[in-house]
Amino acid sequence: MDKWFRVERFVEGGLEANCYTISFEDFSCVIDPCVNYKSIIRQSKHLKEIKAIFITHGHFDHFLELQSYIDNTKAFIYLHRNALSKLTSPVKNCSKLCGYDLSFDLEKLRNRIITVENDFSIGD
Repeated sequence: MDKWFRVERFVEGGLEANCYTISFEDFSCVIDPCVNYKSIIRQSKHLKEIKAIFITHGHFDHFLELQSYIDNTKAFIYLHRNALSKLTSPVKNCSKLCGYDLSFDLEKLRNRIITVENDFSIGD
């Protein structure tokens, strides 16, 4: 059977940041979870079980709705190691400037976060 994938783009909220899903035959990935999980479920035409979440960089508008994915999936969270400290600091991730005050407890997420610098794979 040929391998296939589908890419979908979602934009929501006042920041109008882009969130993408890449759906393969048996799983999906979310890139920059700035759109709420339930909105993605409602709008997507191709979504499978979400197994991976990618944060492209550490500004809050790229992970504004991360908590909704943490609460509703078992997906691993992939990000560059330099962005890790931005998850814990509203000042570093710039959310404080916009009144969001967004931060995460890395200790609670330690089994789900994978820091990357080079090539990596998800499953097979």
